[in-house]
Amino acid sequence: MIVSEVNSLIFNSAGLLVIPSTSFGFDFAYSALPVVTDSQVDVYLNATFFDTVFGVVSPNEGFADLLIDTSTKACVQMDVSQYSIDSLFLTLHEAGILEILIDNTLIPSTSAFSLTTTGLESFFPGLVAAYGEDIPMSILAATHVAPRAFFDVDQIGMILSMDLHFNVEG
Repeated sequence: MIVSEVNSLIFNSAGLLVIPSTSFGFDFAYSALPVVTDSQVDVYLNATFFDTVFGVVSPNEGFADLLIDTSTKACVQMDVSQYSIDSLFLTLHEAGILEILIDNTLIPSTSAFSLTTTGLESFFPGLVAAYGEDIPMSILAATHVAPRAFFDVDQIGMILSMDLHFNVEG
């Protein structure tokens, strides 16, 4: 009787959590009824990450069934669906977190390389002639579409497309 009450309580929970002191959270849905026994607790969740500023934006794919190996006892297992990872990437993209400004403040002073017209001349011939020697530069790296995860047999990865904008300071 207690097991069925615990199962019912978990299954009927609200399914929304905002991470304290941030605008980020996740909305989760049970893909199957949780199972609570004397020896294990199995909870099957699909989560959609979101930023409260932009609201919940779902990736263009459906929830996936999660398969958990219940034959192993006394351990914690967690399977994460591609949908959940893609919703995290989409949230980070929408919030602008995947936009990074790289300038000389990020390069250690002990480095032989400097982010200047002279330092990048070998990559962009004519840079010094156009702008002068040792003029500081910055690079803005930003995603123009949200990254996508892929899960294949024995391989997990991410497809990331970034724009690089090279700026000469001054």
